[in-house]
Amino acid sequence: MHRRGVFRVAFSYALIAWLLLQISDVVLEPLGAPTWAMRALIALVIAGFPVALLLAWFFELTPSDIKRDHFAPGARRSPVEGIRRYADALVIGVLALTVAFLLMRQTGLLDPAESRPVIGVLPFTELGGANGSYLGDGFADALTYKLGRLEQLVVLAPSSTFEFRGPGLNLNSIGAKLNATALLEGTVRTGAGMLRISTRLVDIGSGRQLWSASYDRSSADIFAVQDEIASAVTQALSVALSLEDENLLEHNPTLNLTAYDAYLLGRERLARREFEAMQEAVSFFRQAVDSDPEYALAFAALAEALYLQISYESWRTSWDVIGPQAHQAAASAVALDPRLGEAYLAQALAAMGDNQQGQANTWPDSYISTLLKKAVELSPSNANALKFYSHYVEPADKVAVLERAAQLDPRSAIIRHNLGENYQQRGEYELAESWFLRAAHAQDPPFITAYKGIVELHIYGTQRFDDAARWAQAISRIHPNEWRIDVAATRAFVELGAWEACKELLDSLPVEPESARDKPFLWVQTLEASKLALAQGEFESAQSQAARFSRLFLETTPAWPDLSALSGPWTSVLDIQALAEVRKGQASIALARYRSALPDPATWYVDNFANMALRTPVIVASLKRELGETGPAEVSLRKLLHDIADKPIAGSNGIGFTRFTIHAFLGDTDAAIAALEEALAAGWLSGWWGLRLGEFDANYARVVADPRFETIYGQIEGRVMRMRENYLANPELSAKYLSQLQ
Repeated sequence: MHRRGVFRVAFSYALIAWLLLQISDVVLEPLGAPTWAMRALIALVIAGFPVALLLAWFFELTPSDIKRDHFAPGARRSPVEGIRRYADALVIGVLALTVAFLLMRQTGLLDPAESRPVIGVLPFTELGGANGSYLGDGFADALTYKLGRLEQLVVLAPSSTFEFRGPGLNLNSIGAKLNATALLEGTVRTGAGMLRISTRLVDIGSGRQLWSASYDRSSADIFAVQDEIASAVTQALSVALSLEDENLLEHNPTLNLTAYDAYLLGRERLARREFEAMQEAVSFFRQAVDSDPEYALAFAALAEALYLQISYESWRTSWDVIGPQAHQAAASAVALDPRLGEAYLAQALAAMGDNQQGQANTWPDSYISTLLKKAVELSPSNANALKFYSHYVEPADKVAVLERAAQLDPRSAIIRHNLGENYQQRGEYELAESWFLRAAHAQDPPFITAYKGIVELHIYGTQRFDDAARWAQAISRIHPNEWRIDVAATRAFVELGAWEACKELLDSLPVEPESARDKPFLWVQTLEASKLALAQGEFESAQSQAARFSRLFLETTPAWPDLSALSGPWTSVLDIQALAEVRKGQASIALARYRSALPDPATWYVDNFANMALRTPVIVASLKRELGETGPAEVSLRKLLHDIADKPIAGSNGIGFTRFTIHAFLGDTDAAIAALEEALAAGWLSGWWGLRLGEFDANYARVVADPRFETIYGQIEGRVMRMRENYLANPELSAKYLSQLQ
């Protein structure tokens, strides 16, 4: 049997048949072959196997032709000549190439995302109606949703396309800005129960019109028209659809016109990203789900609006109130449509709200990551899902996920800003600065948070405090009265040791809040004034500023109802008051204030201790020891050391001098000095002015009195002094960067 080549034929047939089925599984569906074609091929392959074995047994391939095998069993056969001599090597080579082809297809090397059509749906222009623009925007949003569920297309997010509206647009120019290969635009007119829609699809490269159509229908047919347009667009783009794809295109989240109308109004309000508008959005989404209790997309939008409401202005409401509502809405969305990516995004946002606004982490990162991954898989064109998902992937993958989100939403300022933050965390500061600038220019007026990001990049990233001050000053001149830039400037001046410049800036700011809009401004301004006094060792002044903050925000202002769940920068007020009080022998008052205002700091999630050398959990532990609670104090400090064991020293998430501070409070002098040397070697300088603030503690004072500390501290001060002198001699930003701020 071996001589006759039956084994070789059986083995080769099995492998080739398997590869043929694998290739067919990939190719037949995009070619639009009927579902029975694959079943027929499988049956044919199975039926052919015994036939191949019989042919191998009874026939022989010779150099001239195929002959019946005439050798007796066991007889010696002639040597194989010609092409048969190389048949085995040929079969193996073909199989290897085929396997390589399949692996490349599976990994996407032969089908990169860039080869997929990139389509943007512009807001439809609403003609002669009294609805403003929400119906035209909503129509485009619905088409974006439908097309975005297809993996064969890259569909740009509405936040990028919706700024381009109105008749007579230069589509080629818009397409170039968005890196789109095609744009869909149209008009919509309603009246007397009728709907008139005109639309066209234009190829950006050639300017050629790929498809156009007009529809005159009853208003009740709006969903059918959306289905027809979506299907026509895929045909014009030569996108092969499977039966499942066709079902996705034809799926309508609701057929209830009242619910749909309320949903569109909610999306329009949500896009404004203002607290009052978000409250209105929540109301409209509630109307939508009341009108259609099976409207899964509206339930998902309701959960998103509730999360954003608390994220943007948490002091206006309480997550304890709206958090359960967000969870309920998200659960309803998933139950109604388990194939809706937005539903899993809603569940993830609700869990993130618990973690961010609660007293401690409630949901593990793995749970949220799984939800977001499913949201991305089911809605591959949802840039928002990708943006949030980037926070839960491995650090090495964050930038790739965000760049994919940026492709889907190329005009998104926040995604560009997040890219800047991630490049900063990787230590790629030039790229980070570039992305912050692109984020600032992504919208008009500029995205000031990104400008603030540049200043803080140089404070906590490059550790170039002089550059931070230059950027802050230049940005403030071009965009005056921006409190976020003023605050960033004060931080730069404090780190630079430019006390007079910092005090001059703070004195130029308002003294008392004139309106609710001034409150965020005063919130951080008062903290920075406290920090300046602390940095100069003026504890009485620091305590006075902290008391002012308490009076403005923590005691008499009903607009800030529940601060106990927050662990944000306002806790610095408690730290400042404690540092002043402990020097007066009032440690018990300071500790009582912490305990009444906060949960046990020992239960906090340790994230970033880099802002100051001293932070709340460390100070609380030192107060406990001052009051004789030595055991609990040491346990808290040892726990903090354990929690930051794998944290880097430098970078935006660096712990800076925190390891030194903890060892100093523990009285581990050698370990404290080693940690200080390590921080200096890593180039860390931020918070240098706080290194002596723990001297009220006996252990800490012994470390500071060590000659080795004085030597290292002198080196740190020397570096800062050289930057300060450099800034005072040349406070202007270079012309190269000034041109990028215009």
